[in-house]
Amino acid sequence: MADTDAIKSRLDVVEIISERVQLQKAGRNYKANCPFHNEKTPSFIVDPSRQSWRCFGQCAEGGDVFNFLMKIDQIEFGEALGVLAQRAGVEIDTGGDPEKANLHFEINNIASKFYQEAFFSPEGSLAKTYLDKRGVSLEIREKFALGYSPRGRDSLKTHLVFHGVDLNKAAECGLLVQSNDGRARDFFWGRLMFPIHDRRGRIVGFGARALDDTMPKYINTAATPAFDKRRTLYGFHLSREAIRASNEGVIVEGYMDVITAHQFGYENVVASMGTALTLEQVQQLRNIASSYVLALDQDSAGKEATLRSLETSWKIFEDRARIRNRDMFSHNPIKLKVLSLPQGKDPDEFMRSGEGEWSKVVESALPVMDYLIP
Repeated sequence: MADTDAIKSRLDVVEIISERVQLQKAGRNYKANCPFHNEKTPSFIVDPSRQSWRCFGQCAEGGDVFNFLMKIDQIEFGEALGVLAQRAGVEIDTGGDPEKANLHFEINNIASKFYQEAFFSPEGSLAKTYLDKRGVSLEIREKFALGYSPRGRDSLKTHLVFHGVDLNKAAECGLLVQSNDGRARDFFWGRLMFPIHDRRGRIVGFGARALDDTMPKYINTAATPAFDKRRTLYGFHLSREAIRASNEGVIVEGYMDVITAHQFGYENVVASMGTALTLEQVQQLRNIASSYVLALDQDSAGKEATLRSLETSWKIFEDRARIRNRDMFSHNPIKLKVLSLPQGKDPDEFMRSGEGEWSKVVESALPVMDYLIP
């Protein structure tokens, strides 16, 4: 039995909802004024036999005990899972080591502060110049905690030793790597640093861009107990509320696409970090808004990623549709569109070029079928 099924089998949706909403018995069901919009006539129905709820009024939404908790507390699925699992007495498999992950958060935070300080060093002027050319303000640099990794291969290592960090643990975080002579050296050096946060704002890893002709241009932290690229969206911790408020999110490819969007005041933007969307990423996004626009790069790799993202999203939405057909108490379907930028520019380049207003271009995004069948 899956964790969610085990939890729902031990909980009563009527009991959970009645703690937040004053329910009245109505035949086999319960009714109340919907907690999600103002109304005088009760349209909120809870069905004990289905362990489901639905608003038949303005919201026209519904679901199970997980959906209710997520909506009323404005939290993500993972948080709702933890709360309800504890209440149901179900031990869930998080797929990692929580204690080790917490240690990684602490070490990554120390490293991030070091990179931010190095940004303002004479050597860090390389990174500063790069961002200056792209019009990234000091406010946005601080908002995203951007930094610089010095070229000295022992710079971060020395800093970590000073702070009493176990170098083996730092290596587990992906911050250090063993060189040919057997010594631990900095993994990131001579690069612009992008801390990667989870949805709770904890630093789980780093992205890094070369500031010269070094290849590859971008490198990332490898998988660790704290960082799983499949489950992470860059900028999500800063963009979540804007996505929720507008009920629409824009999914781009790279770090600079997100940063430039925030620089221009468009905060409902997250990045898949150079890859096609994964099932785990789509599941996070579908919990906070009902409309998304894919704005991945329009080179050959970007177009391929767009198609893979559509395939992934389609699978998620098909799963939801099957549930909707079986259960009248589920959510409305998600709208998905695809954005093709003029002249093949990526979002960062387009916004900086001044060729047009980003919001209007997003509005012109094509429905999936129109994109696939021109």
